Amino acid sequence: MQGLQKKYDPFYLLNADLHGNIEDEKVYDFIKKSDPYINTRIGQYPNMLIFSAYNDENVPVENVAKYVARLRECNIGNNLVLFRTHMNEDHDGGQYGQLQRTAIIYFFLLNLAY
Repeated sequence: MQGLQKKYDPFYLLNADLHGNIEDEKVYDFIKKSDPYINTRIGQYPNMLIFSAYNDENVPVENVAKYVARLRECNIGNNLVLFRTHMNEDHDGGQYGQLQRTAIIYFFLLNLAY
């Protein structure tokens, strides 16, 4: 998310082989087309439950928070856009984190059904 802003980040530049070099026009266009923050438009969005992990090195929690704020701003319907941050997890979440997320998802879905 927001890979275009990582252009001058030294960590990102060292890992350009993993993410692609954004100086390349094709890579830049691909990232721009697939970036959910840039491509969020005003409209009616479905109910959403979005997870993030505080210690995630791949997707920083502040990027997910900005995306959720943008979704809430652009959502013209009455549907929920909920944001849950797991404070002691990283990108993979671990076994306990996966079980906890599954329980939260079931709770979210059951509340929508009733």
